This record gives sequence, structure tokens and C-alpha cells, in this order.
Amino acid sequence: MTTRAGIRRLFGLALLAAACLAGCGKPYLPPADPALPAEAVALMRAGDALARQGQWQPALAQYDQAHKAAPRSHLPLYGLATALDRQGGRDLAAIAYYRAYLVALPLGQSEEIGLVLGRIDELDKRAADRVAEMAERGRRMADEIPPDIWQDASVNRDQVLRSLTDAAAKARANAPPRDTHRDRRGQPSAMATLEMVSWIAAAELMRSNPSLTNVGTELKTTAARGGPENTIRIVCVLAQAQADALAALRDSERQWQAKWDVVCTP
Repeated sequence: MTTRAGIRRLFGLALLAAACLAGCGKPYLPPADPALPAEAVALMRAGDALARQGQWQPALAQYDQAHKAAPRSHLPLYGLATALDRQGGRDLAAIAYYRAYLVALPLGQSEEIGLVLGRIDELDKRAADRVAEMAERGRRMADEIPPDIWQDASVNRDQVLRSLTDAAAKARANAPPRDTHRDRRGQPSAMATLEMVSWIAAAELMRSNPSLTNVGTELKTTAARGGPENTIRIVCVLAQAQADALAALRDSERQWQAKWDVVCTP
């Protein structure tokens, strides 16, 4: 176990990261977890030390172990969210971990969650922007190859271009509104536990999918196997995967908000 002050000293930069990126004037400090076991405290300290050096991947490994040691604690979830957030290119998994963190907050400790929700908004927009950029990149690449000399007959140029447009539109549409009532958390119930587990599962699934976490590497590796038309097809596939995953996160938010509205009436 550890004290509230000890927990706050424990995190330092790692807990400051998301708040600074959100542009707020003061750092967001999650509430302490006095019940955090000693093993998890040691792992969090190790992760925080690595985070201060900008070593986000090793820090992430420490936060993963801390989460295994304390699966019900909100603090490792916040560490995972901020590490993925700072790594870059992991926005979707970061959103899911931030969501899990909000659900795992102790009863009555939902103050200032607007700062976390604001960061979720920023990551949502950044993910949508990434899809739009990929779609534009694919369109420009296609335009550089005149239709009459398109070499790869296995790739349908018009279908690819439509798919890129659809992916960009899907990523731009239907972002759920943020509502602090709907995001009221800290409810010690079976439903809260189920939601937390659901968000953690979504985050882990996204972390394991190279189409969602290693887009640049995936594009270079796959594109090297074929000509320019194949590269355009891969850009299309990656853009669609990003757009679909973002849409799935938004749908999950809406579903859980609707369930919580039944429990937490205004």
C-alpha cells in the first residue's frame, strides 16, 4: 500500500503527459489508489522512470505488468493510456484505455474527468485526420498513374478511389457528443466492471493489430512486394481499417452511454 502523496509523486511526468498535450493550464492528477499492491507500485515507478527518459515502449511494458498485478486499479490503466498516447500512432488504443480508466475510477472520484474527455476528443480528431491524410495520399498516388496505363488488373482503380473517399467520410462522421453526466463513473457495480473489461479488451485487440498500430511499417513492408497500384491498395486497406476501428470505438461509447443513462438518471 502507499499514500496519496506517494502515489502522486510516483507518477510525475507519466501522469502529466496527457494533460500537457491537451493544452490545459494545470496537470491532471488521477486520484490515489491506497490499495495498490507493492508489486504494482514498484512496476509503476519503473515505468515512470522510463517515461521520464522518453522510452515509451519499455515504459508500456512496465505498465502492462502493473495492470496484471492490479487489474482493478485505475492507475495502471492511466499509465497505459498516457504511454500509448505519447508514443504516437496508437491513438485508438489510447482512447480505449482512457475509457477503461474513467470506468475504473473509485466512487466519488470523477472530478476533472473533463480533462480526460477532452484528450479523448483530441485523439478522436487526430485519428480521423490520419484517415483523411491517408485517403488523400492514396488519391494523389492514383492520379499520378493515368488510368490507361494502370498495370495491375487485379486492383480496380475506381473501386479503390471510392473506398478511400468512403473511409475518410466514415472517420469524419458521427463522433459521439461528450457529456459529463453520461460519463459519470466510479459506480461499484457489475456493469462498471463489465464496461472496464470491454474497453481493456478493445485496447488490447487494437494493440495487436499492425494495421492500427504500425501503419508506416506495414505500408513499407507490404508495398515492397508489388508495384505502385499495390501500394495504393494497401493505403486503402489501412485507411479502411483505421476508419472501421474508430467507428467501433464510437459505437461502443454510445452503447455504454445509453446503458449508464438507465442507471444514472439526470
